[in-house]
Formats: sequence, C-alpha cells, structure tokens
Amino acid sequence: MGKTITASPRNFCVFLLFALFVLIIYSNTFNASWHLDDYQNIVNNPWLHLNNLYPESLKNTFYASYDGGRYNQEKIYRPVPMLSFALNWYYGKNDVTGYHVVNTVIHIFSAFILFLAISNIFKAPTIKKKYRNRQYPIALLAAAIWMIHPIQTQAVTYIVQRMASMAGMFYIAALYMYIKARLSKVALKRTILFVCSFLLFLLAVASKQNAAMLPFIIVIMEFVFFQDLKKKEVRIQAFLLSSVIILMMLVAGTCFFLDNNLFSFLDGYSKRSFTLAQRLLTEPRIIVFYLYQIFYPIASHFSIGHEIVVSKSLFSPWTTFPSILLILSILGAGFYNITKRPVLSFSIFFFFINHVIESTIIPLELIFEHRNYIPTMFVFVPVAIGICSFFDNHKKDQKKKAVYFVLTTGILFVTAMGTYARNFDWSTVESLWQTALNNAPGNARPYQNLALYYYKTGQYDRSIELLEKSINLKDSKPDYSKMITFNNLALNYIEKKKFHKAVEYAEKAVSAKPAQNTVKNYITSLIQVDNLELAEIKANDFFQKNQGNMDALNLKTIVMLKKQKYKEAEETALRLVQAEPYNIKYLSYFGIVHLSMKNYTKADYYLSKAAMNRSPYRISIYFSLVENSINAGNPEKTKQYINEMLSHFSIIDIKEKIESIHNNKFPIFPVPSDLAVNLIVKTIKKQFETMLIQKKSVI
Repeated sequence: MGKTITASPRNFCVFLLFALFVLIIYSNTFNASWHLDDYQNIVNNPWLHLNNLYPESLKNTFYASYDGGRYNQEKIYRPVPMLSFALNWYYGKNDVTGYHVVNTVIHIFSAFILFLAISNIFKAPTIKKKYRNRQYPIALLAAAIWMIHPIQTQAVTYIVQRMASMAGMFYIAALYMYIKARLSKVALKRTILFVCSFLLFLLAVASKQNAAMLPFIIVIMEFVFFQDLKKKEVRIQAFLLSSVIILMMLVAGTCFFLDNNLFSFLDGYSKRSFTLAQRLLTEPRIIVFYLYQIFYPIASHFSIGHEIVVSKSLFSPWTTFPSILLILSILGAGFYNITKRPVLSFSIFFFFINHVIESTIIPLELIFEHRNYIPTMFVFVPVAIGICSFFDNHKKDQKKKAVYFVLTTGILFVTAMGTYARNFDWSTVESLWQTALNNAPGNARPYQNLALYYYKTGQYDRSIELLEKSINLKDSKPDYSKMITFNNLALNYIEKKKFHKAVEYAEKAVSAKPAQNTVKNYITSLIQVDNLELAEIKANDFFQKNQGNMDALNLKTIVMLKKQKYKEAEETALRLVQAEPYNIKYLSYFGIVHLSMKNYTKADYYLSKAAMNRSPYRISIYFSLVENSINAGNPEKTKQYINEMLSHFSIIDIKEKIESIHNNKFPIFPVPSDLAVNLIVKTIKKQFETMLIQKKSVI
C-alpha cells in the first residue's frame, strides 16, 4: 500500500515535468502554418467543417477521406484523428493554434505513458532482479530522450500527422495495459486490463494503419520478458504463435485495407518511379539514415524533403549492400542477445518491426520522418541503461560522475534545442520549403512547393525561376512532377497576362501526364484566358473520351455558360444534377445557368439548395443568391440572403471574397455584378454603423 501512495505523486511529478519540457520545446509551434496535406484533409474538407455536434454529423467525419481528387464518403478513413480535427474545426475553424495545442498534448501523454510502460516492463519476471531499483531512472531518461528528440517534430508540428502521433499514443497505451495485465495477480483486474488493451489497439489502428504491428510486438514481449526462452518448448511456442499472428495480420490486412486482394498494393507501383525490388533495396539505406538522425540529432539533418537516390542493384549506389549488411547485423545481435540482454533485443525488434508496414513493400513515398514516432519508442532504453549503469559503477568516483552528468545534460540540452530549432522551419510555408531546398537541392519537390508559395503571394518571377529549375530535377513521380511544374508555370503566366505562354505550358502539362486532372487543368486554363473556342473543342473531346466523367461534363457546362450558350449549358448542368443531386458545385452551376437565362425562381431554388451544404464554395453561392434576388426585383429576399451571409461568415471572410472578386481577372466560378457587391458592402457598413451607435448609447 505504501508503494502505491509514494509512486502516484512521483508519477504525477513526472507528468508535470514532461508537460513543462514539451511546452517549452514546442512553444514556437502554436502559430505554425498549415502545410501540404493539411489543406485537403482539414482546411478544404467540408465533411470536417462541423457547425453542430449531432451524432450524424460526428459520424460523417469518419468517412472524410480525400481520395483521387474527391472526398470519399463510402469508406471509413482513420476515424479517430478525423473526428478530432472536426472538433478542432467546430471550436476554432481554421485557426491553427487549437490544432497545435491538441497535437502537443497528445505528445505529452504519449511520452508519459511510454515512461509508465518502460518502468513497468522492468517488473517482468525475466529482468526484474537485474534492474531492481533502476527501472525508474532508466524509464525517465529513455522516455525523456524520446520526447525531446527532433525526429518527432514532423509527427507533432505537422498538423495532419496527428494521425501518426495519435496512433502512437493509443499504441503505447495498449502496450502499457497489456504489461499491467500480465503483472496483475487478480483475475478480474487482469481481464479488464486485457480488454482495455484490445480497445486501445483498435483506437490506434483507427488512427493510422501502421499500429497494426502491435499484436506481433506483444507476442515478442511476452516471450522475451514473461517466458523462459532458454527452454526449447517455449521457443517452439514463440515461433508457432508468431507465425499464426503474421498469418492473421495478412488476412486482416487483406480484408480491411487491400479490398480482399493481397497483391492489390502492387498497382500503386504504376504511379511510382521505382519498382518493388528497387524500393526493397532502397529502404535499408533509408532505415540506416533514420538511425543516423536518431543518434546524431542535429537540426539541419531534418527536413520535409530528402534527396534519395533509388537503389538499382546491391551496389548501385554502393551504400546499398553495406546498409543491408548493417541491418542484418543489428537484427543478428538482437537474436544473439535475446536471453542475455533481452531489453536490447526487444528494443531492436521493436524498431524494425514497427517499420515493416511503411518501409517495405507498400508503394508509399520513400522517406518521411514521422514514420519513426512509434518505432523509436524503445530505441533509447538501452542508451538509458548504459548511462544509469555508468553512474552505478562509479558511485564513489564523484569527479567522473560529475563529468558524465554534465556531458549527459549537455547532450540532452543540445537535443532539445535541436527540436526547438527544427520547429522554426515549420513556422511558414516559405521557411519549411526553403529548408527542404537547402537540404535536397537535387529534388524537384522543394522548388515546386516554394514556387507555389511565391505564386500565391504574388511573387510570380521568383515562382517562375524556381519552377524552371525544377523541370529536369528528379522526383519519385517524374511524370506527375513535370505536370505540376508545367501547370504551375501556366498559372504564373496567366497572372502575368502572358496568355500565349500560359497555354503553351498547359499543353506541356497534358503531354507530361495526360490524366483526367491534367486535361481538366488545361481546359480550365483555356477558360481562364478566355480562349473559349479551343476550350470548347477540348471540353467536347474530353467529354467524348470520358462519357461518365462528371468533371468532363462540368467543364462543358462552364464553357457553354462562358460562351453564353445557355441552352446547351442548361442541358449539361441538368445531367450533372440528375447524376449527383446533392453536389454543391453542380447545383450552384445549374442555379447560375438559370440566373443567366433570367429564370430567377429556378435559380433561387437551386442556389438555395446548394447554400444549405457546407463547402468552400458556399460564400460564392450567397453572392449569386443576392444578385439573383436583385435581378428578380425581390428586396425582401435580397435582405434575407445578405443577413444569412452575415450570420454564416465573418466580415473578414466576406471582405476577402470581395477582394478576390475584384482581383481575379479570369474567374471560373461566375462572379456577381457590381450592383450585388456594392449592396452587400453597403449593408455591412450600415450594420457596423448601427452597432457603433448602440455601443455609444450604452456608454
């Protein structure tokens, strides 16, 4: 009883200490901007933009995946983090601070639960005597190093990678519950803990699929720490159970993630610049690079992009074979020490097994640092054991202890400062991609993303300069990379009003990758430069080749609308609405077609229907509703729609929309007339003046 009373306040102090350190190290991240996948997964994802907390709305967030250019409402996609993003949106909209606060809190809890798991694992039968009275400082040091390490910044500071950090939190919590269950001697308590472990495992997998390796890790932990592997029958049991777990994981993975086809993942290699064999040869070099980052954590070594040469054979590049040999040697050391140094062996197996899903056969991007969030959880345990052993072995030599203490503290301080420094790179889009460009000057992607930032901020010449440099640089998806470069060059030249160059690069984008999206972008570029004759030809061709493609039909509608061929536009828009009656874009275009044809009642009906849905287009629809009611001579509805707009959107949002209407010389979405815009502005001013008068009267 006494142990429980003394342990609880001590653990609470550890939690507070961890929280303090994490908040200090990540204090420069709370205003870090949105990046990359944040936009398609959160900012532009209408299914996460909650305006109520009804069960049906919350349930819809489970399906809020972005797939192939569309939001997929048919398949559950990482429901736990998606729900958390939706709740963030409900309380703070697109203000990044709340998202960063949640990510930081998740990291604090992950570190603390890791501390609890490590300290409890030393109570296991095979090692408790060896580490008696040392498990607390070892666990504290190992969890602290993991917590402050800069390799975790991508999982914590990159908002959308909450998927990785949340999976890690539930993963280590499930492992901790299993350890507590195995140590418990009370049957009921043990059963409850096992059930909790299983539920936490489900939450981990529902956060990100790489957590699926947990059952295999539990089997290894069971036999390393709770069974006597010196006995032959125990080793046979371990082998058989491991085989069964692997088979079950393959079956479950095939059913839930591979559409009942074990080899369906191979289709993904058609979109990559490397083959399955080349990926398997390249990943050992990347794993070795991860280990280099882990044990030499200098801030400049970390980046969103790395220059990776794909391995074509065992000796091309020459580091391929030595990397494979090194990994096999480390794994060999793990097997060799499994009974002599079980903690070391488990730490080795934990690292490599948790890299299996993302670093072997699945055709993902070759390298991302956030993939180390779970694998590194036990990496620092042998390091902590070594440090604590040194202090134990030199109890009487105060000078050595002092020197070693200062050295250890200095290394921890440098590691923490590396994390703090790395977090500055995430502050803005420009800082992130400038760092990536410095780190990987031979990779096209940093140039493209930095160029996109300059394009969005109106620095077109700088954007063009970077894009031109990226044309002949390598990328994991070369055709796609060239398409991105040429397409963005076209957009820059549109802004510079060099329309001939814009169309030239748009055509090159189509030639680089004649996918539906590329053709769509090309036709869109033609529409934006008012080359409507060629746009009509290309739209008709696109439609003929893709009869069932809604984008092709939609583009044809836009071209007809722009060319004032309203009857043809009405026919194609009607087909869109009939095919997808709840699609906000199609409903709004159908409404605008009727507005253009002066069918104001029908226009009001379809635009109102579109305005009921949450979407980035919604504010534009309200502008169209205002214009339609003005044209229809209905001042009551005009007033109603302006008031609705003011209730749904902030004045800042409306102001930004008005500015975009004035600045966008070649819009795709038809813009309202000056009459509608001026009336909206006048109403806002009037309401603002009324509010000021009311405030003065109160004072």
